[in-house]
Amino acid sequence: MRINYKKLFNLRKLLSDPKKLFSVLIFTLVVVFIQNYIAQNSSFEGKVVRIIDGD
Repeated sequence: MRINYKKLFNLRKLLSDPKKLFSVLIFTLVVVFIQNYIAQNSSFEGKVVRIIDGD
């Protein structure tokens, strides 16, 4: 199995820049929050379907 070193170095560059690291962290937290909200609110899917269907 070969490791793609270019991708690894690109990731290192991304994580070495504080602004990019902070934006990745914020994005990850938002995604986790949305997933938890959807998991806790079982009627959320129904609301989305009603909005899409126009009811």
